[in-house]
Amino acid sequence: MVSYGDFEVLEGRPIEGIVIARFPDTDSAKKWYYNDAYQKAAKHRQNGALYDGILVAGNSHYK
Repeated sequence: MVSYGDFEVLEGRPIEGIVIARFPDTDSAKKWYYNDAYQKAAKHRQNGALYDGILVAGNSHYK
């Protein structure tokens, strides 16, 4: 996981920070995101600010 390190926005709207989480596959990422415990916690986060959630399928050639 990568979170709130140095970053530079080259395109798009300004952001305050970024978190990148790595999962073995798309199904694992969705299972984590949609589980009851995370959804309960996410409601508090969503009430406090605007967030974007993006799921990206990676390519193992770019390690």
